[in-house]
Amino acid sequence: MAEEQPLGPVAIAEGITFDPILTALLRYEGVEQDNVPNDADAVTVRVRAGAEVKAGIVSVLAEAEGTLAPVDRYNDTLPFNGIEPYPVVADPENFELNRLQIAVMKEGTGAILGRQRIVLDDARFVGNVGWRQNEQTFDAIRAQTRAGPVALDAIYAISQRTIFGVDSPNAHFDGDFVFLNAGTNMAGVDVGGFAYLIDYDTRPVFSSQTYGLRVAGKMSLSGLDLSAEGRFASQSDYGANPVAYYGRILQCQAGREDCGCRRGCRLRGIGKRRGDRRIPDADGHAPRVSGMGGYLPRHTRERHSRLPWNAIIRF
Repeated sequence: MAEEQPLGPVAIAEGITFDPILTALLRYEGVEQDNVPNDADAVTVRVRAGAEVKAGIVSVLAEAEGTLAPVDRYNDTLPFNGIEPYPVVADPENFELNRLQIAVMKEGTGAILGRQRIVLDDARFVGNVGWRQNEQTFDAIRAQTRAGPVALDAIYAISQRTIFGVDSPNAHFDGDFVFLNAGTNMAGVDVGGFAYLIDYDTRPVFSSQTYGLRVAGKMSLSGLDLSAEGRFASQSDYGANPVAYYGRILQCQAGREDCGCRRGCRLRGIGKRRGDRRIPDADGHAPRVSGMGGYLPRHTRERHSRLPWNAIIRF
């Protein structure tokens, strides 16, 4: 992986800065899957270009995103394009407005309005699906502040702009989405609680409410830099979801920071369901690509292998 750090903002007038955005990513992904006759090979190039202009506490950001596929022997999820016999690599060719936002922010307190990137905690429940070429963003308003030692983050979104591209029937999903986070640091340990309420207009079966607690910390012991993390969350149906269910997840892991070694345990789906032949994925990931409020099929078993490779250049 080759990477260059971006240039800093440039002063264009007194109190006004211009910060250009230009990134390019070349990516290869190969997929072998038992239940699909052909192997997939995907070579894709993504370019993001834009700028942020800032004057005092006010900033405006605009960014476009384009993805090309020089080698397209893969199922890019777009229907009826003749390449369905390949395994899925969810990086369709695409050109779109990725972000357009205005922000008012002073010392960590303020608001952001518009199409924006939202990544909460480690993106386990809500994120930008950053491992794919096309980014997931949200049309939303976000407010952030601090109340003493507690950081507060509240988001209301009306549209989830997916990774599937503007030509897809799943280009966006509208609804009412509320994401609430509160966190603090106690004796070197980060403690946070969250509530994610997802109410879709056109796919109510994916509507859900998730509540949880996350704890993470680092320490040094006998010269070793150690880290540990634990999470508990509960998810159930919400809004117009016709499926009554609930599920819980308990996850913990620990590792060494200096070598990237991690060990952990995870218990998922503790709870019950009724009314459908599906079990909710309590961590919010639909198979492979959703990144928000998904389910896992009940009796699915497949074997596949992936070989991704990225080269990133930022200016």
